[in-house]
Amino acid sequence: MAYQEHLDVLQQGVSVWNRWREAHPEIVPDLHRVNLQNAQLPGINLQNAEMGSAILQNANLQGANLSHARLSNANLSKADLRTAICYSTDLSQVRLHGTNLTGACFSKALLNGVDLHGRDLRGLDFSEANLYQAHLESCDFTGSNLQHACLSEAHLHMTNFCNAQLQHANLLEADLHEAFLKSADLTGANLNGARLDQAYLSPKQRMMHWLHALRH
Repeated sequence: MAYQEHLDVLQQGVSVWNRWREAHPEIVPDLHRVNLQNAQLPGINLQNAEMGSAILQNANLQGANLSHARLSNANLSKADLRTAICYSTDLSQVRLHGTNLTGACFSKALLNGVDLHGRDLRGLDFSEANLYQAHLESCDFTGSNLQHACLSEAHLHMTNFCNAQLQHANLLEADLHEAFLKSADLTGANLNGARLDQAYLSPKQRMMHWLHALRH
């Protein structure tokens, strides 16, 4: 359970909490399994916090700093994560049903196994993120940054990668059946074993994939 002293500070409001964090940067907040359903926490500093299995359903985390926080198995359903900083955040197996992710940063985040199917993820930063076996069917990644991201064994059926940056992304054995990749930058991407039947590829992309397959 959450360490009571930390929870007591949090219950005094975001401004008090942020001042406390600034005054005690050496403290790692322990909010494991905390119940913050419907909490109003815009702009809160939760950097490095231990929040595994926390309940954050319907919470307002707009503009929050969640970098390096550990939120594995947390419930973030219908939470407001607009413009939140999730740099190198552990979000493995989190529930994100109905969560507002507009403008959030997920660079280097751990998102393995998450279910985001059908979501609007346009223009978001997933560079170097780990999306291993993530459910991303029918997602819209138009203009998103997925450079060096791990999408190995990810479910990407009918996903839209229009103008997405996929340079050096790992798509090993990913399901890209009917995915739109025609205008994506796949320079250096690993497509070994990927399912590409009926995927929308440019002639150049098809040629490069064919040549790469011949070499391997």
